[in-house]
Amino acid sequence: MTIHVCSASSIKPTKSARNAYICFALFSVVWTLLAGCATKEPLRERFQAESGAVVELPGEGSPDFDRNAGEVTSQIRQLDTAIKDWQRKSTHMDPALASEILRILRESRDAAVQDIALAYRIPQQTSGPIDNGLIALARNSVAHLLETTKSPTTGFKFEVSTVITSKNSAAIHYVPLGEFERSSSPDWQSYTKGQLLRIGRYMFRVQPADRSRRAFTQKLEILREPSEHELVPRGM
Repeated sequence: MTIHVCSASSIKPTKSARNAYICFALFSVVWTLLAGCATKEPLRERFQAESGAVVELPGEGSPDFDRNAGEVTSQIRQLDTAIKDWQRKSTHMDPALASEILRILRESRDAAVQDIALAYRIPQQTSGPIDNGLIALARNSVAHLLETTKSPTTGFKFEVSTVITSKNSAAIHYVPLGEFERSSSPDWQSYTKGQLLRIGRYMFRVQPADRSRRAFTQKLEILREPSEHELVPRGM
């Protein structure tokens, strides 16, 4: 009795078997692509602070993306370019003054990023809505910084005249922001309209004339002359 042994290479698949194999291969590819889409990380925007720390914010297309916050982050990208342009234009300035202004611009830019990050964190921690008040503060700050970078560099100096106002306010006080953040009892100074202030970042406190209304605070960057600002409660 003779037994014939066939090698695997001599066995030819039928047409139907080949079609089945092709269908299976295509299905595997499609399934892999779909699975990749399903596990793809949400789009994130990365902002690096002057300290080197990186802050990630939801980007457009991310489930928790907020359009108002996204508009501010786009303006922050514009501000990054504007600060670099201003630095190139400031080479003829007093180096100490130019360095101080750049420091304030960069710190204020980083603070705006942190405000947006905090606005996003609040819904995650409280199940409430995103904090539009913080977004508005960041938007106003960035707009002021962008306007500052467009100013002629010849107009900058260490002390500038200021016009800080607030509707129906009985008293306005201020303190350098660094002191406010470090101290539990900062040394508030009384503010007078038209007062000269050294350029920098400040916290202002407003006590409304109507004592039944609560006092409020607001951060401000004092960078150029004249420095004009109206203080308003957050969310208004």
